[in-house]
Amino acid sequence: MNYLDNIHIYSEPFSPDGNISGDGATKLLGAVSLTPLELLLRETIQNSWDASIGQATQPSYGIKIRSLNENEKNSLRTFFADLPPSGSKEKETLDEELNINETTFKQNKSIGMIIENDQQVKSFENYRKSFYLNFSFGSSSLKNYDVYNTSTNKAIWDDRYTELGRSIEIGIGYDFGKIRTEVSYAQENGRFDEYLTYFDNSITKIENDRGKLHKDFYIINTYYDFRDSKKFSPFIGVGIGFVNSVQDSAPFIPEYVRQAFVVQLKAGLSYKFSDENIFYIEGFKRDAKSHTTNDGLGTPYIYEAKDGFDSSGVQVGFRKII
Repeated sequence: MNYLDNIHIYSEPFSPDGNISGDGATKLLGAVSLTPLELLLRETIQNSWDASIGQATQPSYGIKIRSLNENEKNSLRTFFADLPPSGSKEKETLDEELNINETTFKQNKSIGMIIENDQQVKSFENYRKSFYLNFSFGSSSLKNYDVYNTSTNKAIWDDRYTELGRSIEIGIGYDFGKIRTEVSYAQENGRFDEYLTYFDNSITKIENDRGKLHKDFYIINTYYDFRDSKKFSPFIGVGIGFVNSVQDSAPFIPEYVRQAFVVQLKAGLSYKFSDENIFYIEGFKRDAKSHTTNDGLGTPYIYEAKDGFDSSGVQVGFRKII
């Protein structure tokens, strides 16, 4: 049985105390630029929200739209055919409006907004908080650093990284609007090329097959997008985490693996190619805490690199809303 067979038009008669006609109700809405569906959404959401004021809970809002079968479409055509001429539907228009795909959309208690009569209703997707993935790559400048004898607090030698390094970074994040949070993994590769020994000012060169440097960063970042709703938006970011650094052996310096806490600072400019695809360019600075090492000669001294593993550079990247 088709439940639409029981639908009939009933036009409420004017009461002795007065009523308002459909045309009059339309005029009260004003000359809005909204489609009927947008108007329906605006009024039902606003009314539901108003009804929740002073209540212990806030309403949730959902819409389910499905395709009609042929019997249901025929019943609605019959229903609309009984309307007065001013409200009748042309067959082509009615067929187009009834030929809709099934969609389910839910929006939970997060629409704290006021919609004016002449305001275009924004897509609900604009209010949906989004996960995203990003990928970036670029070059990094590996900072040279002095190594100190901890017993005397004097610099003994200077590690030098004369070749530019390479940097890649991947991450997954959550976009709150202007604020984003992100967990990222970054990798830098470079070479330990030479070191200066201070007591005799001698420079020791590192062979090409030695002194390779590999750093893995694991960082939690927070970003602020200054113009998140615009095509171009400058942004800044700060992150904390740790780095695992692996350096090949060099003359009188053994291979070693060290970990240290790191702070990352970023600033850049993003371009929103579409609502789900963003390109960006950014500069970064990674500042690691000190770490200890030895001289490879078996001496009992402890040496400290106060500015070790620091770097800075530029990356270009792509962010995908998922």
